[in-house]
Amino acid sequence: MDCDYCMFICVSVFCLILLMCRDIDENNLDRYDRYWAYEEKEYSRGITGIIYDKYGNIDFLANLFDTNPAWN
Repeated sequence: MDCDYCMFICVSVFCLILLMCRDIDENNLDRYDRYWAYEEKEYSRGITGIIYDKYGNIDFLANLFDTNPAWN
């Protein structure tokens, strides 16, 4: 029974470490998005990963061809 709790704690800590290493900025863009110049195009991401343009409208083509592994 104690082994189950230890495993749960270890997996939880591992998941938290992975989440803290994502390096997300104020527009919810990570390194992968900045590499593909989404920041220069003034895009931002919503909490669910949807890409918005600088006016706050959903960019259909950017969402259609999005290849970011953290959001797909």
